[in-house]
Amino acid sequence: MNKLETYGQIKDGKLHIIRRDLFMDSLKTLPNCRCRITIEKVYKKRSNPQNAYLWGVVYPILLQGLNEVGYNEILDIDEVHDFCKTRFLKKEVVNEYTGEIIQTIGSTKKLTTLEFSEYLDRIKQFADEYLHYYIPEPNEETEIFEP
Repeated sequence: MNKLETYGQIKDGKLHIIRRDLFMDSLKTLPNCRCRITIEKVYKKRSNPQNAYLWGVVYPILLQGLNEVGYNEILDIDEVHDFCKTRFLKKEVVNEYTGEIIQTIGSTKKLTTLEFSEYLDRIKQFADEYLHYYIPEPNEETEIFEP
């Protein structure tokens, strides 16, 4: 069965489907079958400027700081990304039947703009506290002085 997806809004306890007529027409193309209907809140995903800031400013500064304190095996931005995900997006998943706990690593692609901002804040705090490196805010002007 093909997946059919649409968007809508809930107002005053009523579901309003965007372009309902097209959605209803699409239903007619599907075979008779059992199906699952799921409604989930849509969150705004991380923004392109947030992502550009992470990869263009935060990770390069963090790479320099990590190398300076001895993490010389972290050689490039992709390895910094893996380091940050492991350190700041780790979560525990509990098996509901056995109680066993495993650790998984989250994805920055799935973070909302707010979650992404919190991720950035944790990285910047780490850089400041452990590496003594300052990571500027987006659009913050910094001056570079050469000795």
